[in-house]
Amino acid sequence: MFRISLRELFALVAVVALAILSLKYASDAWVAIIAGMAMLALFAAFIVAAVDRGERQAFAIGFALIMVSYGLIVLNMPDPHDRNGGTLEFDHWSGRLPTTRLLRYVHQAVDRSQWIDTTTGQIIANHDSHGPTTSGQSSVSLNEIPRRDQFMPIGHLWWGILLGYIGGCFAQFVYMRRAQQRES
Repeated sequence: MFRISLRELFALVAVVALAILSLKYASDAWVAIIAGMAMLALFAAFIVAAVDRGERQAFAIGFALIMVSYGLIVLNMPDPHDRNGGTLEFDHWSGRLPTTRLLRYVHQAVDRSQWIDTTTGQIIANHDSHGPTTSGQSSVSLNEIPRRDQFMPIGHLWWGILLGYIGGCFAQFVYMRRAQQRES
């Protein structure tokens, strides 16, 4: 049976709050923070998988296997239109994974993009990007907030952590079931 401790529940709530905050205010700093956090979690899982025994080892192996597998899947979807070798999954409109498509809806929910006149720096309130442009609005650009090139890597890092956690829980469940079968 799946049980969760009060400490684990508090940790999960804190992680969800951090995920929401980092996605809503995505920036290069948040990318670095979440990537560092994911890297430390993965390294800790590798160490526990190698050194510990029992259900903690099973959790660590499941976490690491799923997290690395998801990362490889995301990074090995090359974007044919990107000359720099970027991944297709970092563009939520052309990505194929279900996680990328879910991130599209999250991005649309937190999107605070605005049109800006690049000559004056003023926000254009009711700009129609598909309508005819007037001479005064020929230098209009979209200021995307949060930017997709920052939002998508953060989102995929969170998906990797979440899927790794689920994989760890499943591995722990399989281990415990096998241990109970040996006892009976």
